Amino acid sequence: MATPQTAGRIDEVVTVTGVVSTSAQSNWAALDAADEHGELLRLVGTNLKRFAEPERRIRVIGRWRKDARWGWQVEVRRVEPILRFATAEVTVLKELERVPHVGTKRAQLLIDAYGPNEVVRRVDDDPQAAFFRIGLPLRQANTATRWWRGQRLA
Repeated sequence: MATPQTAGRIDEVVTVTGVVSTSAQSNWAALDAADEHGELLRLVGTNLKRFAEPERRIRVIGRWRKDARWGWQVEVRRVEPILRFATAEVTVLKELERVPHVGTKRAQLLIDAYGPNEVVRRVDDDPQAAFFRIGLPLRQANTATRWWRGQRLA
């Protein structure tokens, strides 16, 4: 992993370990995270709030900076979700429940329709069709589709 002493740029997959602070007025957040080797780092940025939940895996691209008060931290310029392609139905269910208007019952319908190993790929291929299939009305399916694509392309 890049450290403040060895490199200015960082491009790493990390796991959020804690939420330090979030803004009520914007998407800004400060998060604690661990890299794949267990090394801890602080992430700050205007695009982090939607990932402010412990155990969330994300790819961060940014730069190390030294804050006068808080010390070394990563100023995140870009963040991408890492969706878990697990065979465990519970993990897939947890990811799908996050989609607006889907919830637990409809997430389970998606898993039942496509199977726990295929559901994420099938929703990626055509999210609107998948959301229609579980009975979302057009407006809600459109909202869910925008959210899904935003999560996958963020």
